[in-house]
Amino acid sequence: MESQIQQSTEAQRKPARGASDVLGFFYGLWAFSALGRSSYEYLFKQNVRTYVPAHLSTFVGVLYIFIIVGLRKRSPRWYWITLALLAVELAGVLIVGTIDVVWRPFPYATVWSNYGIGYFFMPLVLPFVGLAYMLRRSTRAAYGIGDRGQGTGDREAQPASTSTSCRL
Repeated sequence: MESQIQQSTEAQRKPARGASDVLGFFYGLWAFSALGRSSYEYLFKQNVRTYVPAHLSTFVGVLYIFIIVGLRKRSPRWYWITLALLAVELAGVLIVGTIDVVWRPFPYATVWSNYGIGYFFMPLVLPFVGLAYMLRRSTRAAYGIGDRGQGTGDREAQPASTSTSCRL
């Protein structure tokens, strides 16, 4: 009986990783693509005004690799790191995409140019999907992040005898 309870609690702590694996696959694919793009630009795009697009593509590729690591490591620290990386990715694609649409400052495209049009808009879609996945209750539980009011939340800090109504 005790072993069944222990198995059921272990099953609750280790949820299925399907969504995480799918996200990891796509981030791996785009990391390979972004790093391949930047390598090509460094090696074969000679005599250009600036290498900022190549630097951006390299940054994006490395960012994607760290997001993959964050999706695989299940700890509270990596939860917050992954959330921050996804926010940086979202901000980057929105800022660089908007700048590229409005001013066209780059001599050639980056991964985030035109909101990732060269990558089927996946750089724009993936951070939204990643953030939605990370903010799910089951994902937070898998990373060891509890809901508010449970564990060390504010509700437990208040004494139970306080009430808003006063009886005389």
